[in-house]
Amino acid sequence: MIMGASGIFGRNSLFVLYESRLDQDSDDYWPKVRQFLEFTFSIQTAGYASWATALNLKGRQSEVAAIVARGRRRLDSQRRFLQRYTKEWPTGTYGLPRTNTGCPVAAGARWRTGVRRHDTEDDDANNYWTDGLHFDGGFGRNNMEQKFCMKTSSRDGDGSWPRGSYCIFKKGGCPSGFQSGELVWDDEDDDNGNSRSGELPDGRYDRNTRIRYCCRNDGSANRHISL
Repeated sequence: MIMGASGIFGRNSLFVLYESRLDQDSDDYWPKVRQFLEFTFSIQTAGYASWATALNLKGRQSEVAAIVARGRRRLDSQRRFLQRYTKEWPTGTYGLPRTNTGCPVAAGARWRTGVRRHDTEDDDANNYWTDGLHFDGGFGRNNMEQKFCMKTSSRDGDGSWPRGSYCIFKKGGCPSGFQSGELVWDDEDDDNGNSRSGELPDGRYDRNTRIRYCCRNDGSANRHISL
């Protein structure tokens, strides 16, 4: 009920309700989440310890091992549930495509959003998109929209990127192990309606679009990475 199990609070855990009311763009977001988790875990750990102590005092030592095992299982289950909230993103500044579920859960990093609208070729337009896209944005026959989640503070996060074959959006210098690259869109020539807003990757955004990336190729593209 406190962490990952549904309960009396509208069938949501108390933590989910608490986290949903925080401002993820605030500097106080991650310290408040960390403080809440430390407090609730300490309460639960103390509760199981008190339970085991009471059993010992009452001469029911044979029951202690089962209570300790129960407490460990419960706390391990909650740690797995909280991994998406507590696993921090790598240090540095960079960006990710915004998906149809939004930017990643903050977990020690603050994400700034941005949008690039491409006015692509109107005459004889031939844009097409495969099924199953999970990107947030508009994808039409003669226009498209890219949305971004940008990490702009190098102080946030912890650790480095894993090996693999993938790219991230460039924002400042590339992290260790990456090399810079870029893609250019030759957008509409006549009555160009390109626009931009918010925080964007490094590049050039005028009548055409140039977006810079950081890429690495020291692992298999068929092997998933854990973030």
